[in-house]
Amino acid sequence: MFGKGDIVSFGRPNGEKTEGVVVKVNGKSLVVETTEARGLQRVREPGKKWRVPNDPRFVAMVTPASKVAPVAKRVDRPAQDINENAFAAEQDAANEAWWQRRNAALLARMFPR
Repeated sequence: MFGKGDIVSFGRPNGEKTEGVVVKVNGKSLVVETTEARGLQRVREPGKKWRVPNDPRFVAMVTPASKVAPVAKRVDRPAQDINENAFAAEQDAANEAWWQRRNAALLARMFPR
């Protein structure tokens, strides 16, 4: 079905699809080297190798027609936006104040005046 050097798209049936090149063909699985980034939380850069089941539910040949309208991928953005930094600072201040109140209450119980 698939041969070494074929360009394929792989991923879970209802999940993210990633394009890659078949590097090795086994009876039950393929080894595919990605040609694009994969993942949203833990992004894998292109060139990583994935072992993929040799099953049409998980792997499909890429045809020129599918290259015309590619699926939108994750857009890289700065590590944190300015608003996120401000929110994190507010949270840190609130957490610090809570811990100070908690420790003061514990100390007051341990060492009454």
